[in-house]
Amino acid sequence: MSRRVQLPTEAEVRTALTQLCDHADQHHTRPTVTALARRVGLTNTTFWRYFPQQARELVDRTRVEPADDDRGGNGTDRVAALTRDNQQLREHLDLATANIARLTLENHHLRTTLEAATAVTQLSSRHP
Repeated sequence: MSRRVQLPTEAEVRTALTQLCDHADQHHTRPTVTALARRVGLTNTTFWRYFPQQARELVDRTRVEPADDDRGGNGTDRVAALTRDNQQLREHLDLATANIARLTLENHHLRTTLEAATAVTQLSSRHP
């Protein structure tokens, strides 16, 4: 049998919902019910069971609307958002590349230090 879960109040859930949506807006991400459930200390299933109205509200709020071009608009806002997202992804990729390079150098240094400390003898290459 599972343990009894302490449920948050509806006010706590509303506060967490507002904070999650604000955070998502700032970082150009989409808030999820799972993230909201985690924020209030519940599993996704338990959250849906006890707070279905708030879960549906979040799902409705984050539902993807058709692009402006599909509705006959010019799509300028969509292009600007995609350009921003693309720039952010490029920055993340550059950061990941720099971290991989740093970790590679650090790994080489640590291996060399370990080999020196344990008196590992390097064998020369057999190729001339």
